[in-house]
Amino acid sequence: MLQKRHDETLAELKRSHTDELERLHESHRQELDQTIQKHKELLDEHRKQSPHDILHKEVESLQIVVEMRNEEIRVLRKDLMDYKNTLNDLQMAREYGKTLQAKIEDLEAQLEKARADKRSLQEGYQMLESNLQQTESENNRLSRCNEELHWKIKSHNLEEN
Repeated sequence: MLQKRHDETLAELKRSHTDELERLHESHRQELDQTIQKHKELLDEHRKQSPHDILHKEVESLQIVVEMRNEEIRVLRKDLMDYKNTLNDLQMAREYGKTLQAKIEDLEAQLEKARADKRSLQEGYQMLESNLQQTESENNRLSRCNEELHWKIKSHNLEEN
C-alpha cells in the first residue's frame, strides 16, 4: 500500500517535472525564435549599416544569446538538482516504508501469537471448568450416598434397639 502510494507520488512528480520541462523548452524555443527574428532584422539593418556598426550589433546580439543560454543552463541545473533532491527524498521514504513494513509484519506476528496463546488459555479454562463440574457432580453424588448410608445406619440402629 505504501509502495503503491510512493510509486504514484513518484509518477506524479515525474509528470509534473516533465510538464514543467516541456513548458520551459517551449518558452525557450519561442525566445529563440524571437531572437532569430531579431537577428534577421538586425541582419537586414546590418546590410544597411557600416561594418563597424554591424560588428557592434552582432556582438550585442551574440551576448544576448549567450546570456539566454546561460539562463537556460542555470534553470536546467536547478531542475536537475530538484530532481536529485526529490529522488533522494523518495529513496529515503522508500527505506522508511520498508522499515515500517517490517515493523507491521513483526506486530502482526506478535498479535497472531497472542491470539494463539489466548485460544490455548481458553481451551485450558474450559477443560478446568468441565473438570470442576464433574468433580462437583461426583461430590454431590458421594454426599447423597453418604447421607443415605448415615440414614441406613441410624435406621438399622433404631431397629436393633
